[in-house]
Amino acid sequence: SSDLSEFNRTKKPDPWSYKKSVFSGWRAEDTKLFADALDEDWKHARTSRFIKQAEECDEIKAVLLKHYSKFLRIYRRCAAMSHTGGTTFGVNMIVAATMLEAAHVVDQNFCRQDDVDTMFIAARVRDTSKSKRPFAVRGDNALMRFQFLEFLVRVAIARFVKIQGCTTAKAVEQLFDLLDSQAEKPAGDLKSLIDALHNEACDKVFRRHEAFLRSAYSCYSGRFTRPGEEPQMSVKEFEELLVGADVFDASFPVREVAYAFLMGIQVYADELYNLEFCTMSFSEFLHGLGSVALLRNNEGPFEERLEQFLSSLSKSQLFMGFLRGLKL
Repeated sequence: SSDLSEFNRTKKPDPWSYKKSVFSGWRAEDTKLFADALDEDWKHARTSRFIKQAEECDEIKAVLLKHYSKFLRIYRRCAAMSHTGGTTFGVNMIVAATMLEAAHVVDQNFCRQDDVDTMFIAARVRDTSKSKRPFAVRGDNALMRFQFLEFLVRVAIARFVKIQGCTTAKAVEQLFDLLDSQAEKPAGDLKSLIDALHNEACDKVFRRHEAFLRSAYSCYSGRFTRPGEEPQMSVKEFEELLVGADVFDASFPVREVAYAFLMGIQVYADELYNLEFCTMSFSEFLHGLGSVALLRNNEGPFEERLEQFLSSLSKSQLFMGFLRGLKL
């Protein structure tokens, strides 16, 4: 018995493993995921209306795949900026036009502001002949991901093909060169989040607060989940949680909630027939909270900032009242 106790005392703990951490449910982005997502986008986009040759389509898709990570970062940032309190996402006309203006894409030839608005409206039209299956979400006046991709291809043609006479694939390449400035912040924020969060120190922080976090997630999930499906957290519920806990400050105003939410959501190839892309699993909820801690931009090591944020969250009046209710 004493030998066993001595062995347990001197035994070195197993090295930290990502697969055994709270982050293990998070799926990293890779080329295959981008290719699957692009295939879904291309299948529903109406690009065949103005791109007729199969070889040309393949060339354009190759360029889009090369820049698909950049495309996602721009789309999600624009979708977050377009969010007005609903449970789904899309890019509205004003945000799309402002983004192109900031990237110096708008010109005085064939890509004027009026032209951009016309291309936006054209991309918003759904080709119902491609699929009779109803979408799980409605874009209304905003562009869903596949429509935003079609919109950018239209813009590339107007901005470069009509002036330079180049191929559409070359035009798309040149457009994404101009869009670098718009992808820089969201790409940098996501990289900073993953680099700061996926480690043993932050895993331990979440483990210390796991019981509380699971209770909070359960309390603020499922209101918009379909009957029979596992309850998930919508952006509306995520915002209600943060508003109730009063977590906002100058560096993280309430308008950034949708951005933090989408930073926490993994990429899904299908954004049309299920709601995974706009609802949070528990693992994604943790990444969403990590995004809030990152964007709040306080000083000190990130694991300390995360600890302070989660501690203040659990001690807020909202959750103290929630816990008292559970005890009753």
